[in-house]
Amino acid sequence: MLAAISSLVFDYAQELRHLQEFSITIDINTDNYEEAYARIKCLSIEGDNLEFLQKFRDLSDRKYQSQIQKYLNYLMANQDFFQQTISTIRGMVEIEQAQLSREQAEREHQRDREQIQLYKQKEEEQKDRDRDQMTIANKNEENERKRDRQLENIIFFV
Repeated sequence: MLAAISSLVFDYAQELRHLQEFSITIDINTDNYEEAYARIKCLSIEGDNLEFLQKFRDLSDRKYQSQIQKYLNYLMANQDFFQQTISTIRGMVEIEQAQLSREQAEREHQRDREQIQLYKQKEEEQKDRDRDQMTIANKNEENERKRDRQLENIIFFV
């Protein structure tokens, strides 16, 4: 979505530049027209009707320049809207990324706690096995001592 809007903003800005270039071109052409009109007026003879040339210049100024200015004003206001939309989307993306990072950190923390708990559990199981083996070894040793005493007693009596 951000890429699509960025593309639209680029196209929009390009169109604004075109309108500004058109306005500049009309200004330049109007100035050139004024100069040509002034030369024609100097070369004209009495009775020449040059009013239509002035009307054409006025039409250019009134209609075309004012229309381009209206378009520019309208489009520039909307360009701000595009920028605000992009900023809003970027903010939303940043919030979502922060939330995903937080969730990932929580999952990693939970996994670490589970691994520590599992390690402690295995450690306890090993201790229990060691204790059981020690108990068995002690019982076996005690049984061996009893048997040795019994053998000593038998040998002593024989």
